[in-house]
Amino acid sequence: MSVISLKREDAKAAVEYGELAVKASPGDFATHVVLGRALLATEEPARAAAEFAGSRKAGPQQSRRPFQSRNGYSRLGEMRTQRASGTNSNG
Repeated sequence: MSVISLKREDAKAAVEYGELAVKASPGDFATHVVLGRALLATEEPARAAAEFAGSRKAGPQQSRRPFQSRNGYSRLGEMRTQRASGTNSNG
């Protein structure tokens, strides 16, 4: 549901569903990645970074983990750069 909410651009709902998913399955790296993406969408970079770090600890054998975590950290870096320069990705 979190991924669907993100696709519908309902970041708040995506965070709520993501938090439920992480509680239900804390060892699943994908739940942390999706929650991290939702937190980025709500402009909560510190919490997003914590979820991306959680994804690296959860399920290290899963092959997509490094790629998805790296994409999340990349987006987090973009947000920090935009904030430092006073620009906003939303327009």
